[in-house]
Amino acid sequence: MAQSFPVSLDLPGGHLPVHVSVSGGSSPVLAQLLQQRIQAAIGPEYGALADLLDQVQDEAREAGLSIPPTAWQAVCDDHLLDLLRTDHVAEGLHLLRTRVVSAALQNMRVTARLQLDDDTIAAPERELVFAA
Repeated sequence: MAQSFPVSLDLPGGHLPVHVSVSGGSSPVLAQLLQQRIQAAIGPEYGALADLLDQVQDEAREAGLSIPPTAWQAVCDDHLLDLLRTDHVAEGLHLLRTRVVSAALQNMRVTARLQLDDDTIAAPERELVFAA
């Protein structure tokens, strides 16, 4: 029988809730072990990443940018986490914004190619502006 246990990761600058599903009679013990392992593997850079993603997602939404979920996952790589891990948050924010704009432009190009009609591209022009 599977049971789900909440694992609360309290990180500097934020709280990251995670749920772990385990089964069998050892579920509480296994959940505690997994919680310890997860807390050891996930450092405060993930709290900073969550804050930056919230900020940049809001900015992208306000700018009317369409960014596929896979692009959001692709922009969050080890380099970005290394910047956040070494407390270079401003550089991380700049990198994230740059990658998001690039992903949005790529998505617009793909959409425009799909909307070709007599060699006319029917993609809307957008001004890409992010708040500093």
